[in-house]
Amino acid sequence: MSEVIELGRIPDGGGRKALGHQAGRATRSQTGLDCPRRNVRRQVSVSSGVMDLPETTNPVDTQDEHEDERVRSGPLRRHVLWAVLVTAAGVTLGWLGALFRIGPEEYGLPPAAPGALWPYLLAWAVIGLGLGVILRLVAAKVPVYSPSEVLLGSVMIGTRLSLGWRPEPLEVAGMAAAALLLVIVWCAVALRGAAVVRRSQDAAGAA
Repeated sequence: MSEVIELGRIPDGGGRKALGHQAGRATRSQTGLDCPRRNVRRQVSVSSGVMDLPETTNPVDTQDEHEDERVRSGPLRRHVLWAVLVTAAGVTLGWLGALFRIGPEEYGLPPAAPGALWPYLLAWAVIGLGLGVILRLVAAKVPVYSPSEVLLGSVMIGTRLSLGWRPEPLEVAGMAAAALLLVIVWCAVALRGAAVVRRSQDAAGAA
């Protein structure tokens, strides 16, 4: 204000005391004396806020291929070792689960009944090896989803039920047939999916 009074820079039409704030601001704008610093600072702050927003990144690594989405190729000893280890783990877990009761007495699974255990353990070891051979043969050609879990669960459940209820040989054969049916359906789904993917890739290549 002192600079305006000393230099006589009062614009034509009077200042804010004579005409009010709006008229004084319009007069200063016409004469080139108004400097909209507040508006400039506000625009800069808004633009800087937009520029400083963090960029969203995708946490999923597209290069990380799932283990179950690949063909399990390799030498024969690797397939045999896989079948033996998974079958042994299933028989062992089934035997450990038979050491105690699961659930109430009315409808739970009883512990291992008295008597020899090795016939049932040996039977499910042979059944598990047969199921492992089927799964591994298919998994060596097309991707199979969780073959280890399928084999482990089938052998473990069969061993646990056999040790608790001591079924007859025909009943054990029926349980083995059910496990075989599960493995066949599982492999058929994998083969079907691989055939669909192959046809789609052939169609895309022809186009």
